[in-house]
Amino acid sequence: MECFPIIYSRTKLCDYYDDFHVSPSFIDKSELLKCIRIASNESKGAKNDFNSFIVFSMKNYFVLGNYFFAYSLCDTDNSLENYCEDEVNRRIGLFCGFAAYKDEEGKLPIVSFKEYSKAYKKYIVPVWEEKNIPLVSQIPEAVNLEEEIYIPCNIKYDYAYKNCMLFGERNADETELISKNILHMAIHSDERIAFCSKISRISEVDRKVLTHAITTSTMITNIKYLERQIAIQQYNEAQRKKSIFQKLAERIKKIFGRSNNNEVKK
Repeated sequence: MECFPIIYSRTKLCDYYDDFHVSPSFIDKSELLKCIRIASNESKGAKNDFNSFIVFSMKNYFVLGNYFFAYSLCDTDNSLENYCEDEVNRRIGLFCGFAAYKDEEGKLPIVSFKEYSKAYKKYIVPVWEEKNIPLVSQIPEAVNLEEEIYIPCNIKYDYAYKNCMLFGERNADETELISKNILHMAIHSDERIAFCSKISRISEVDRKVLTHAITTSTMITNIKYLERQIAIQQYNEAQRKKSIFQKLAERIKKIFGRSNNNEVKK
C-alpha cells in the first residue's frame, strides 16, 4: 500500500512546530495535531516505553501511527541512540505514522517501529543539529507498506460520553483488536474518526476531539458518577424552579381572589 510518512517531533536544537517536520500536503494537520497533543499530555510523567496508538481519518484519507519516546526507535536501530534527547538532555516524545488515501479494497497497512526508524533516520537525523530549520513540513516520498485483509471482530464499547465511544482497559491482544477495528472503520467510512489507545483524564474527552478511545475502568466509573451528579443537580434545579412557579401562581391566585371579593362587596 502506498503511504506517506508523518513525523511530529523536535530535533536537538529545533522545537516542535504546528506544521510538523514531515507531512504530506493532503492531510489536515491542525485536526491531527489535536489527537497527538492528547497522547502527548498522557505521556507526561510516563515511563520511557510509553506508547499510544492513534487513528485519524477524514473523508478521503486516513492516518495511523504511534506517539512514543524516541528511545523506542533504538530497539530496531541502535544507531539512533544519539538522537533521542534534546540539547539539555530532555527525552523527546514524537508522533510517527503514515497517511494514505482511501481506496475500494480497504486493506489495512501494517506499520512497525522498523518503518518508523527508517523515516526518522531519513528525515530527522539530517537536520538534527540545524538551528534555522524552515518551519514548514518536509514533503515525504511515498513508501510501500505491507497490507492485510482484516475482518472486524465484535468488541463493544463500554460507555459513550460526549459522543466518544470509550473502551475500558483490555489486555494487549484485545487492545490490538480494538485498534484494528477502529482502523478498519476509518478506512471504510466517510465519517471523521479520531482514536487514541491510551487516555486517563476526563478533560481529554471533554475536548470533544476523540470519537473513540481506550481508557481506564476508573475513569469510566468517574464519568458515570459525574453524570449522575449532573443529573441530580439538573433535577434539583428543575424542582426549585417548579416550586418558585407554584408559589408565584398561588400568590397571583390569592391576589385575584381578593379582588373578586372586593367587587362582590361593592
